[in-house]
Amino acid sequence: MQVEEWGLRDLAYRIEKQAKGFYTLMRYKATGKAVAELERNLKLTDGILRYLTTRAVEDSPMTSPSAPRVYSDEPPRRNYDDRRNYDDRRNYDDNRSRGGDRDPSA
Repeated sequence: MQVEEWGLRDLAYRIEKQAKGFYTLMRYKATGKAVAELERNLKLTDGILRYLTTRAVEDSPMTSPSAPRVYSDEPPRRNYDDRRNYDDRRNYDDNRSRGGDRDPSA
C-alpha cells in the first residue's frame, strides 16, 4: 500500500460549506470485496467529504499526479495575459471602425 498526503488544498467547489479539503492518494491492491468494504467505511466516516475509487492498469507508472509534468512534444501555451491583450486590441480596432473611439473635439 502506498499513501501520499497532498495536504490542504482549495476545493473546486464548496462541499458542505467547506472551501478547503485535505487530499490523500492511496494506491493498493485488493479484491472487489475489500474495495467495497473500504468504500462503505469511507461513506460512513463524517470527516470524508468525497472519495473516488478507480482501477489502475497494473503496468501503469507510479508517478504522482501532483508531480510536475514535462510537455516536450507540445508547443508552448499562450499566457492568459497574451489572450486578454489580443482581445483588447481587437475590440479597440472594432470600436474604431464603428466610430466608437473618435475624439469629439476633432
